[in-house]
Amino acid sequence: MASLSPSTFNKAVSSTPFSVKPAFINFFGGFHGGAIASIAEAVLVATARTVVVEDKELFLGELSISYLSSAPKNVV
Repeated sequence: MASLSPSTFNKAVSSTPFSVKPAFINFFGGFHGGAIASIAEAVLVATARTVVVEDKELFLGELSISYLSSAPKNVV
């Protein structure tokens, strides 16, 4: 996966732009759902770490995503 750099990173709030590259495009020409879920989980963990101390275990439970439409490639 690509490296993610948050543009907004405060206590319990973060924003991370990501450019949809051809490697993340599915058969139908949209952003692959698995890539979206992986990015969402990485951002969730980083955001949760702003309110949970580093030496404490972190478990997010379940991640559920409803896909309303896909992002076309080369969009940020």
